[in-house]
Amino acid sequence: MEDKELKKRLAKIPDADKNGDPIYKIATEKTSGNQPNNKSRNIEKRDSK
Repeated sequence: MEDKELKKRLAKIPDADKNGDPIYKIATEKTSGNQPNNKSRNIEKRDSK
């Protein structure tokens, strides 16, 4: 159910429709399975520190 709600929220956000990536990553951190790049970036940032 949460996925559907998130998709509806994203549909309301024009930026998410155009770029899709940034807002989608932030809104769906839990379901980052669709965007593995998000996890990779987080791991790299933590590694750098």
